[in-house]
Order: sequence, then structure tokens, then C-alpha cells
Amino acid sequence: MNGKTEYPKGELFTIDLKKGDERVEFGFGLIINGRNYLEIVRIIPDSDAARSPLKIRDILLTIGGEEIFKKGKEVYYAAIHKIAEGAVATMRFCHPLLYTTIENLSEQQTSSYFERLKSAVDNDDPSAMQTVNNSLYEYHIQLMNSDVVWPLHRAIMGNHVKVAEILTSNYGILDLDAFSETYKGTTLTLAARSGQYDIVEKLLSSGAYSSHPLSLSWNPLRIAIQSGHDEVALLLAEKHRDLQSAKTVAYKCLIHLAVANGRLNLLDRWWKEGMNPNQSMPEDLSSDSDFSPSHTLATALTKYEASQNDDEKEGRRKIVAFLLDKGASIDDEIMRSCFTAVTSYMNWQKGANSWTIVNLSNVKTIDFKRWLTPENGSLTALDLSNSLIKTLPSSVPWDFPNIRAFVMNNCKELTELSESKDAKPSCKKLTTVSLCYNPKLTTLPLNYFRLKNLTELKVMQCALSFLPWSNDNLVEDTK
Repeated sequence: MNGKTEYPKGELFTIDLKKGDERVEFGFGLIINGRNYLEIVRIIPDSDAARSPLKIRDILLTIGGEEIFKKGKEVYYAAIHKIAEGAVATMRFCHPLLYTTIENLSEQQTSSYFERLKSAVDNDDPSAMQTVNNSLYEYHIQLMNSDVVWPLHRAIMGNHVKVAEILTSNYGILDLDAFSETYKGTTLTLAARSGQYDIVEKLLSSGAYSSHPLSLSWNPLRIAIQSGHDEVALLLAEKHRDLQSAKTVAYKCLIHLAVANGRLNLLDRWWKEGMNPNQSMPEDLSSDSDFSPSHTLATALTKYEASQNDDEKEGRRKIVAFLLDKGASIDDEIMRSCFTAVTSYMNWQKGANSWTIVNLSNVKTIDFKRWLTPENGSLTALDLSNSLIKTLPSSVPWDFPNIRAFVMNNCKELTELSESKDAKPSCKKLTTVSLCYNPKLTTLPLNYFRLKNLTELKVMQCALSFLPWSNDNLVEDTK
């Protein structure tokens, strides 16, 4: 520690505090006061700080051996970021002697101050706000940050832009990062919720902290995404220190939040080349509705199924299509976890009586009875390409009376195509069959050569060793 530093006059003392979660941290809240000191403005009840010698208005000097005194909140946040959650940090403080304590104010002075402050905020009166701002200078640092008024929170909540700008500019007095239980968030939370871009920009330029974890329900960026304020969300994401790389857990959370809240524009803006379209969220977020299901594609499908109207459903469909286009797979896990949602989405893809399963690169099994039986009478096309399915049941494609095209290309594990149980299959209208690029497929069902209307049979790049026909097995009249 630098011995030449001139600390404030008062009692210097050292304490050890354990770091809690991101919301509580060490159990106290700080502001930058008029002398550019990091001053304690609140102490959270029942915290380690509340059980320590700390008092309101104490000055933080060092943390974990790093000097913080007169270096601002960014240095403080950088210092606490280095300390693991649950670890103990040694801090040095000063009980200052230079201030008149807030208790010295008479009740009448305090009441008068609060009333004028409330009036200036609620009336969006810049002149009155400036008068209040200049009065009672030695006390208003504490008064302005008390939970009696929360003036900046109040101004933003009421959309009182003029007063909010004055309060935001006076960063030496107001703690822009203060969390208000009354308003359930910080000043950035409220501005993001109401989409006040200019106020968000002003808060950020004045030093408001914006890099809270996205797992926090009141995180400003998360609130902006949920509220549909895309421009505010883009601004906050740009400033978030944990979103500078697409490889971070925070960035995965960002993508998941855009999907969960149906923000296709944001998803498209934030998607980076090389990202994993089959990402899943950490298990510790499973209790959060925005991160459940944990698999991002499963979330997109579930939200699609739960759509309340046609416009929402179309928007959700585009989200699913976006992920599938990026390479997301409807794999076994997704089939198990949200079967009805997948069915709902695939029914849209059915279109004019065609049914295509897309991006099944990890699917090994399909419950054909559940999926296809209801479609038997109307299905005209069936595509099961790109799956890991090994065998097909005897109903596919033989039991579909109106099917015209059956495609099963690039199935690396496909070894067997079952014969129909009926010597004369129902699929009399089948004209096109494509079974290409199946390296383990060694033979074909005999019934393909009995179909009167089959005009095209593609079997390129397979491992066929023989064709199952003889003079007795040529195409028959199946009438």
C-alpha cells in the first residue's frame, strides 16, 4: 500500500468480509461523494457488513490489497470481480471526522427537503430541481440516496426526462447503481423497461454500471429484451463487459434470451459465425423460466407451440427456422423433452400434404406410430434425410395410399428398409424414391419393384450388393 497517500482524517481500521452473490456482494452499497471518495451509503441488514464495525459514511480505502481510494467505481468493480464468490477479502476503511452526520438535521429540515425533492421530480421541474440540488449541500448526498425518495428512480419511472437528465448529470451526488427494492431495480433497469434510449445513453456515459449477470431478473439488458426495446438492448449489449466475446457463457445466455422472448431482429444481430446452434444453458439456471428448457432450440419450439395468436406464432416459427438454418438439430433429447412442440412445428412444415423432418443429424429413433399414423391418408411426400435412423417399420412408406415421393438420403446408420406386411402395398401412387448416400444400406425391399407407378428410384452412393428381383418379381398390376 502506498504510504504517501493522504487519507481522510479519522479512524483507520481493517476488516475481513466474505463476498456473497452478485446482488449482495459484501453487504454494503457505495456512492461517489462530492470529494470523490467511495462512501458507504447503505448496509444490508443481516449481512456480514451489518455485523462488522462499518458505519454509514465510512470511506473505502483498499480491497484485497489493491488501493481503491479516489479511483472510482470502475476500479472497485474490477477489484471485486477478481475475488471469487464465497472468498474472504481484506478491506481497509476510514471512520471520517470531516462530515456532519445526517442525524444532525432536524426533522423539519429533513421533511421539507424531501417534500421539495418529490415536488421537483413529480412536476418535472428543472428549475425547482436545481434549487433543491444546491440546497443543504452538506446533507443531500445522503438524502438523495435514501429509500425515502429515490429521486432518479422516481423521475425515470414517471418519464420525467428533464429532471432525470439533471439528476443523472450529478453523478457525484447520486448513486446511479443503487438497487431500489421499491422500484425493483437500478436506474438502468427502469430506463430499459420503459425504452428510454436517451436516458440509458446518459446513464451509461455518466458511469452507470451495466455488466450485471444476465441471470439476474432485474438486469437492464435482460429487461430491455423482454420489453421489446431492441435499440436499448443493442446499446446495453455493446457496453456489457462479458459480451465482448461470443464464446462466453454470458453470450450464450444473451442468445437464449433473444430466442426465449421472440426477438428475431436481436438474434440475427447478435449471431456470430461459428456459434453452436445446439447450445444448452448451465444447469444452475434451470429454475429460471427464461432459461428453461435449457436447450435453446427446445425453448424456441416450446414457445412456438405456446403462441397465443397467429402473429406471435409466425414470429416464433421464424425463430425456429433461423436456428435450424444455422444447423440446430432436432435430436433425441429434444424429441423426448418437447415432443408435442416438435410435432406442432412439423405440422406447419407439412404444407400441401408433404412432411419433411429437417436437421435430424442426431436422431436415432422416431416414434412413427405417434408421428405418422394420423397422416396416413393425406400424406403425399415424406423426407427423413440426415438422420441416424437404422431401420424403418413395415408401415413406411407402404401404408400411405396417397404418397408420391419418399426420400431418405444421407442416413449414415441406415442398414435396412423393411418390406411391407402386405404383398400388395397401399402406396399405389408412389412415383419417386430417393435413397442416396446411405453407406450401410446393402439391399432394397422387393416391393419397390412391384410398384406400377414408380418412375424414379435413386440409390447412388449406397453399399448395395444385389437387387432383389427375378423374372417372377417384375412390376405387377396392383389394381
